[in-house]
Amino acid sequence: MESKLRGLAKNPGWSIRHFGWEFVHFWNPYPDRLQSASENFRKELHHKDARMVLKNSLVGDLSRTLYAAGFGVLMAAAAAGAIAARRASPGAMLLVAWPVILGICYSPFFTQMRYRIPADPAFIILGAYAVEMTMQKSLWHRIVSFFKALRDGWMKIAEKLMIFWTFVLLLLLFVAVVGPIAVLMKIFRKDPMEARMAPGSFWALRDRTRESLEECLRQF
Repeated sequence: MESKLRGLAKNPGWSIRHFGWEFVHFWNPYPDRLQSASENFRKELHHKDARMVLKNSLVGDLSRTLYAAGFGVLMAAAAAGAIAARRASPGAMLLVAWPVILGICYSPFFTQMRYRIPADPAFIILGAYAVEMTMQKSLWHRIVSFFKALRDGWMKIAEKLMIFWTFVLLLLLFVAVVGPIAVLMKIFRKDPMEARMAPGSFWALRDRTRESLEECLRQF
């Protein structure tokens, strides 16, 4: 364990990529890391132990494909059940968090299908809840409500980000561009608009003719 952690700390870039890939691989329904599925591996072990079966129909491409299809449906149903049970059942978040935490814990090492087995009960319970909500004809409504709430939450965050970056861009514009130009204009008394300026000011005074409604409406 100590050697593994030291290796991860010395190679942070590789560690982050490895962590991310293994976390994604944790959810892969296709069991692609079963060593016993390799015919060459079975032959190699057969020479050491005759009990290793060379022909094993349980680890063929068809069986793995069927497993991936079935488990993919289960994970999709579990995801729908997790969304539907978000507010209806307070304990549902524990079922959602358990597989995620399990995947995070295994991600620094290797995530294989057998490591996901402890999370299967959570998938089954959430999938069963999705089936129940489908029978009650409320699953779709809950999923739509979830994504609407997600969109509204993102819009609030996006508004804050917009205000922040607008402030930053305007700050850079006025400090780095408009500010130096204004200082140079002030020093050299330049007027690119060729407007008559009052002494000591950049404001051009407007000639007043008479105080009337038309005069007040004419701002320039």
